[in-house]
Amino acid sequence: MIQWQKSSFSGGGDGNECVELAQSHDSLFLRESDDPDRALHVAPSSLVGVVQWQKSSFSSGSDGANCVEVAASGGELLLRESDDPIRTLLLTPTTLVALLRRLREAHLGSS
Repeated sequence: MIQWQKSSFSGGGDGNECVELAQSHDSLFLRESDDPDRALHVAPSSLVGVVQWQKSSFSSGSDGANCVEVAASGGELLLRESDDPIRTLLLTPTTLVALLRRLREAHLGSS
């Protein structure tokens, strides 16, 4: 028996507007909460290129929605806000360092 886990982006008050994920020993399954009888079987090998997002250790709040997430993809870095996951910023490591320096300078200059 597999256990289904709801996405952290579940919408609505009843939690039925989301995607659920389950994993068995060699397979992944996806389904919509409002249609639990239909599940999509996904081979783990097909997910090799999927980006893995990591939340900042500076996330605020108990839900972690107020933070920046980072992912690596093909030698470049992706940034996004947790509350707006569709929009991403593509940066090289050098550009990210320059962005962080600029933000730090702006923050120190405003204090």
